[in-house]
Amino acid sequence: MKKIFAEKVLYIKLGKGGEYEKECIEEKSTIKLGYHGESHELCIQGKWDVLNNGMIKNHKEWSQNTATFHLNQIKMFYEEPKTTMWITFYNHKLWYCFAEEEIIYLEKESTDRGAPKERRTVDGWHDVDVKGKHLNILGLNGNLTKVQGFRGTICNINESEYLLRKINCEKSPEQIKLEKDLSQVQQDLIPLIKSLTPKDFEIFVDLIFRYAGWSRFGQVGDGIRDIDIQLVSPVTMERALVQVKSECSRKTFENVESTFSLLSKDYNQLYLVYHTPGSGLEKLLKQRDKKGIGTIMKIWDIQTLVELSLNAGLIDWLIKKTS
Repeated sequence: MKKIFAEKVLYIKLGKGGEYEKECIEEKSTIKLGYHGESHELCIQGKWDVLNNGMIKNHKEWSQNTATFHLNQIKMFYEEPKTTMWITFYNHKLWYCFAEEEIIYLEKESTDRGAPKERRTVDGWHDVDVKGKHLNILGLNGNLTKVQGFRGTICNINESEYLLRKINCEKSPEQIKLEKDLSQVQQDLIPLIKSLTPKDFEIFVDLIFRYAGWSRFGQVGDGIRDIDIQLVSPVTMERALVQVKSECSRKTFENVESTFSLLSKDYNQLYLVYHTPGSGLEKLLKQRDKKGIGTIMKIWDIQTLVELSLNAGLIDWLIKKTS
């Protein structure tokens, strides 16, 4: 999809309690306004002062401010150009559209109070970003989604820049800067991890697993060759074996893989963890990857360890251990 542009973004509540949502989004591709009792002719003619006076007269309980509040919403529905984006929330997703400028008076739906009005969308309602990913409410900023609580029908969206970036899959300047800074932090962590003693490196790996909810059991190695850590998940009772190597050569890799193959029936997960590839390992892994040859082990290299250490909040621990 092409980049989505909008001069303005407005929220519209499709009927009281969402009564128009299914009809507008799934069936007719329209936006629809209630306010049955307000004169369609006066709105078309732009006689807003006359309409305002009539609203105060017809709704004796309304103050001038209340009448203006409702009048402004009707005015937006009638006067906003097709460059304005309209959004709403339906079925746990955000939907957006652009509407044609023609206002249709739904005379067939009229009651003794009048009839609703609608505008056809330009190309339907959309619930995905430019890459086709659904705009689920849970993935949106709360400052945007809280507009669902608006006690009216139409209002401006203060988070319009954020929303357009979200739809267009673009990053904010703050996100770009943070990612750049984070990338530098990741690069700075590599020499810290590599400078750990073998024993501290094993403790570091153990801390990562503990953060993920695993518990260690048995003695180190526990009499099993090429096994440093045995783990159990207190929730699922799954068992895991971990071999930790500061440097891992091709020969070491093959030895660990051979040992794990003999024990795989008794364990749910198998890990080989290292920070520095030794002689022949990178060439072997490239050859196996090219041939589509997998392994029964999950491999954690230095890049994986950097990401996991950030997730586990181990930066301070690494600094203290290596300073």
